[in-house]
Amino acid sequence: MTELSAAADVPPLAQPAAPSRLWTVAAWLWLAFAIVVVAHQVQFWRHGRLNTDVLALLPQTEQAPEVAQSGRVLAEGVSRQVAVLVGALDWASARRAAQQWRA
Repeated sequence: MTELSAAADVPPLAQPAAPSRLWTVAAWLWLAFAIVVVAHQVQFWRHGRLNTDVLALLPQTEQAPEVAQSGRVLAEGVSRQVAVLVGALDWASARRAAQQWRA
């Protein structure tokens, strides 16, 4: 038996079966779910509804206006500051790099 005759005995590749109706419905439901989640996330992040105030987690009876105001003052003062760390093998090089950063 030669190689050609052995290859001729192999049936041709079968066509892939069409997806069943259940898989088609599941795919459409998954697509709809993904679209709803994406729409929700776009709307959520566009409006900026995140409240980062830790005191907002307290009940209204526990919140003191003075504490909230002092927290806002602290947050405003710190929010405009940036800390930059400069490192080097020796102190003189680190100081030169820090001076160049300030300039």
